[in-house]
Amino acid sequence: METLVSEIDPEFRPHLAELRGRLAETLDTKPTLEWRGLAWHWCEHYTLQSDCMLLELRLIPDPKLPRVAMTLSKRFFEQCPPQKLHRNLQAGLGSASCIGPRVWCEWAVPTPEVAEQLFRLVEQAVGEEAKKR
Repeated sequence: METLVSEIDPEFRPHLAELRGRLAETLDTKPTLEWRGLAWHWCEHYTLQSDCMLLELRLIPDPKLPRVAMTLSKRFFEQCPPQKLHRNLQAGLGSASCIGPRVWCEWAVPTPEVAEQLFRLVEQAVGEEAKKR
């Protein structure tokens, strides 16, 4: 992953590095590196406890603009309606897919502010489980 991150545009690299560090600390799980096809290539993948509303998280180290993809439980949006999320996060929901109890979302991470908002969303989605660890 370090090699992939080193290829990211220097303008965006610090945002992803900061987000990676905070996620590793908060999620308390070791990510895996996996190939996700031509759209995402290699990603850092976190799988979480089944009782969390955040089911999976992928950091996509796209050299042009890193992205974060999350699989969230539909329950998350029942407890935290999209209109209450920051407008940058709402924009990422426009292309989200919902099938059954799961919602697949993806966001670009162009600024430290968006990285912070994504981290706060992760904190909300893992809720009390993360605080217990």
